Amino acid sequence: MATKYETAPKHSSPIVKFKQFYDSHKEFAEDFFNKTGIELYEVIDQKINIGKFVNNKFHPYSKETLILNFLQKILNQYGLRHNDLHNLNAIIGSTKDGKPIVKIIDIGGISKNYSRS
Repeated sequence: MATKYETAPKHSSPIVKFKQFYDSHKEFAEDFFNKTGIELYEVIDQKINIGKFVNNKFHPYSKETLILNFLQKILNQYGLRHNDLHNLNAIIGSTKDGKPIVKIIDIGGISKNYSRS
């Protein structure tokens, strides 16, 4: 049961967008960290496919795809699942100091993950 319910901070913004393509995987990794505060290797370590190369350019998957899959994987490690995780209840924004932050602001859909092995 939740002991605290948070609303989105006023300084947060769901309008974090990645470029359509990057010259390299490294360039995307830097942009990803600057916009989300998450190291790209943390997402890759969760066996999440982050994008693909097309004509020697890296095309990342959407912010929602990457972040929401990452959050689900983290919850799964604790035997939990968010049944209603979408881009309006998982925000990507910044702190008052301008540092990126990712937060789940609606935990109403969290349940025990019975399919966990």
